[in-house]
Amino acid sequence: MGQKRRGHSKATGKLKRKPRAKKRTELLTIDEMSKARHLPVVQYERPQTRADCIDGPRPCPFVGCRYHTYLDVMHNGSIRFNFPDQQPGDLEHSCVLDLADEGDRPLVGSWPGAQRQPPACSAD
Repeated sequence: MGQKRRGHSKATGKLKRKPRAKKRTELLTIDEMSKARHLPVVQYERPQTRADCIDGPRPCPFVGCRYHTYLDVMHNGSIRFNFPDQQPGDLEHSCVLDLADEGDRPLVGSWPGAQRQPPACSAD
């Protein structure tokens, strides 16, 4: 008789879905939330052009900027942290535009944490 195929239900023969991986989220305690409510909100005027931010503070405090190296917003709206073990203020290079202005390395894959070279193609 026929063998059972991997991932298929014995009763219906249909493909079973794999369970989704659970996302780890860090929740604040009630005490931490009450402390956060009392923190002062500081309003910054964000730079609009490169000329506005070229002499700004480094590491750059604006992690929401599309050129900041700390995080990436994906097409589906999820956030990918490029340096999950560091705080934004701890980054040596926080702006991709600063790296491009240095000019001593190629633009693609030159920021920390990026792959240095594209995968090699085999000649098989």
